[in-house]
Amino acid sequence: MWQMVMRLLMDKGDAILCEEYTYPHVAESFVQPQGYTAVPLSMDSFGIVPSLLRQTMESFRAAGKPLPRLLYTVPVGQNPTGQPPVNCSDFSLRLRLIKHWQALQQSI
Repeated sequence: MWQMVMRLLMDKGDAILCEEYTYPHVAESFVQPQGYTAVPLSMDSFGIVPSLLRQTMESFRAAGKPLPRLLYTVPVGQNPTGQPPVNCSDFSLRLRLIKHWQALQQSI
């Protein structure tokens, strides 16, 4: 299912954001063989660090590169770290950042 979603939403060479500790099978079996580029994002105890998500997106935009089209994350019981479910308000901040960048990408 995941591979089908990537094929529908992404083109060869597109970047996909992921947690720095992502289950290795995802990159080895889905991302790399399809010609996508995995962009790992550092994590804190709640998941992806929001300031680094913002910084990464801004660096793509400044370089004139297409913004990443997908974010692969495991919000509950992160694999392989085993992190517990995220704090709801913290997760909400991450979702707002993602929605902000989606809106910018659609306006380009």
